[in-house]
Amino acid sequence: MLSGFIEALHQRNEVPDIKNITRLCIAKVKKFYGLHVFFLLAVTPTVIVSVVKAPLQAGGRMIINLLLLQSWFPDEQIWLSYNSVTWFISTLAFLFLFIIPMHWISNHLEQKWPTGRFYCGLLVIIWLLDFILAILLLKKNVSNIKYYLYAFPPSRLFDYASGFILGRFFICHKNMRLVKKRQHFWKSSL
Repeated sequence: MLSGFIEALHQRNEVPDIKNITRLCIAKVKKFYGLHVFFLLAVTPTVIVSVVKAPLQAGGRMIINLLLLQSWFPDEQIWLSYNSVTWFISTLAFLFLFIIPMHWISNHLEQKWPTGRFYCGLLVIIWLLDFILAILLLKKNVSNIKYYLYAFPPSRLFDYASGFILGRFFICHKNMRLVKKRQHFWKSSL
């Protein structure tokens, strides 16, 4: 949620096409990819036993981690392998795909409803969808529900979008307060 909130504080006006989305995703991943590789290599000695016991599987997990794809595999031996917290970076790389479309949609909605009150309704819808997803997974008795509700990139889109919506609501509310202060100032100075 925090990543979505912070992203909402940026003002982006790019058209949501493949070229712009790809450019933004690459630029964002470049910012942390060097550190990701450094720490991935730094933790390799801590998994030396698994590398010796099963070098092909360990090598496969290493490649998956290098490509930031680990959060797409429900097996804990993969998505929590090596530097285990990087599953979030893998998921975040997926969420970057939605930055430009979310800004574009928000910009258009805010032109129609500048107060941003519609964001409350969007939050309720997103939270209901997230709740329904959890119920469906529980009903199906999914064995790895922790993965599907915690690390699976599409399910994290609900959290990211919630943070983004809260951030945009914050901006709308802040802008409305500034407009009201200016109106009050001009009325009192006349």
